[in-house]
Amino acid sequence: MVYIVLAFFILSFMGTVPVTAPALGENTQTPIFKDVTADNPNAVYIKYIVARGLITGFPDGSYHPAEALTRAQAAALLAKIAGLDTKATGNSGFKDVPATYWAAGSIAAASKAGYIKGMGNGQFQPNKKLTRAQGISLFLSLSKQADPGAALPALSDINSQHWAARPVAIALDAGMIGLSSDKKKFYPDAEFSRGDLARMLALLLTNDPDLSRSNLSANLVVKKGGVSLQTTGKT
Repeated sequence: MVYIVLAFFILSFMGTVPVTAPALGENTQTPIFKDVTADNPNAVYIKYIVARGLITGFPDGSYHPAEALTRAQAAALLAKIAGLDTKATGNSGFKDVPATYWAAGSIAAASKAGYIKGMGNGQFQPNKKLTRAQGISLFLSLSKQADPGAALPALSDINSQHWAARPVAIALDAGMIGLSSDKKKFYPDAEFSRGDLARMLALLLTNDPDLSRSNLSANLVVKKGGVSLQTTGKT
């Protein structure tokens, strides 16, 4: 009898293990936050990103789904999802983001990695609220997938010449963000809310093959015979 023990073995199937959310596609009658009831169109997405530890609610048990996301909050999320080192960055590089600022490390790391830029004159404007066009563009930058070539629908407030036309077209095609009730407007300059964020991230993280990858730590014990492990192109 042969005993083989591999401690902390990293198991990978074809290089990726998709992470799926049991909550996606399901709804619940139990409110996850006092201001996010089951009939909220973004409830399932909010539940997912909270379960992933990407964002939290407020001490009073609320989520504030309509509250706009700030540039500092966006930088913190970008750094977290991208797995950036936010502790070894030192100075943020922006005169309005002191080293003691709560998101200084994330802002420095995300800007250095090219996910987010300053606003000119050495400023980052951490408390400035994101627009829907900016939010979509920023978080889609996490994906390294090729542009699927989705067409931007005919809308009255954004066309193919808009600076965010491509990311908006991709996000709309994937259902990551919605339109006005009459399907004629996108509202690119409206605030990018925490509800918008939840929907965008939940769908991006569960559909992008690279972002849905997960390493599983395990102990592999072979008590008899052999074992063959195969990854992409290797055995």
